[in-house]
Amino acid sequence: MIHAFKKSLYTMWGVRAAALLITVFLWIHDLKHGYPIYIPIVATALMIAVGYILSRLLGNLTASVENTKRLGILHMELDPERFIECYREVPEKTREGSRDRAVTSSYLADGYLAAGDAKEALQILEKGFAGIKDLDLPAKLPLNGLYHSGRLACLLEQNAIEEAKAEAEKLEKVIAIALVSNQALAANLKPLLELRKARISIAEGRAADQKRLRSLLSGAQYSLRRLEICRAAADNAALLHDKKSAEEYLGRLMKEGGKTFYTAYAEKAFN
Repeated sequence: MIHAFKKSLYTMWGVRAAALLITVFLWIHDLKHGYPIYIPIVATALMIAVGYILSRLLGNLTASVENTKRLGILHMELDPERFIECYREVPEKTREGSRDRAVTSSYLADGYLAAGDAKEALQILEKGFAGIKDLDLPAKLPLNGLYHSGRLACLLEQNAIEEAKAEAEKLEKVIAIALVSNQALAANLKPLLELRKARISIAEGRAADQKRLRSLLSGAQYSLRRLEICRAAADNAALLHDKKSAEEYLGRLMKEGGKTFYTAYAEKAFN
């Protein structure tokens, strides 16, 4: 992800430039003092190796900080438009077919989803994962889960219920494998699948378990996930003819939705 941000690129090349300067200094010093030629050669080899490793390490660290800073605009400030503006070009700056391309595309798709543009979100997600080979391999299980959970969210927002059902089945298979090989991943994906299966049920006019939705809401760690659950709970309460509960969840969406589409959704539903 180093090439995605200017600061991480500057950090990487800055470290390499420093390593080069130190190498030149060592050559001048060693030759000036009459050391055998193999000494500066060995020192150069070591400095090149150390410089390369350190430049990659610090470059990746800087890239991670820059990436987290931008994600904060979406997940903490709940401002998808501003996030999209500063993140739109990030996936394209990563290597095609790489994990970084897939993950950053998923982040950008989340931004478009939060802005209410599910169609664009789905296109970005599919383009970002297009170059990933053998996505079904066990080693790529987290990416597989990320892809199918993302597609499921996009399809639900487009009200493509039959396609969403098929996607939910694929995500269920990922979870079944993860229960054996990657329990942390399974634990993360299970409540997400449960929520989105509840949303499928609600979209078809069949009420979900409202008590379970409240439980999912209390356990949700991320703002966007809490907003998604609140909307599902509001829609479900409406199906159950529980106007008071529906208004409570809509009120929470208006209060906590920031600049995401959830705020406008709640305002429209209230009126």
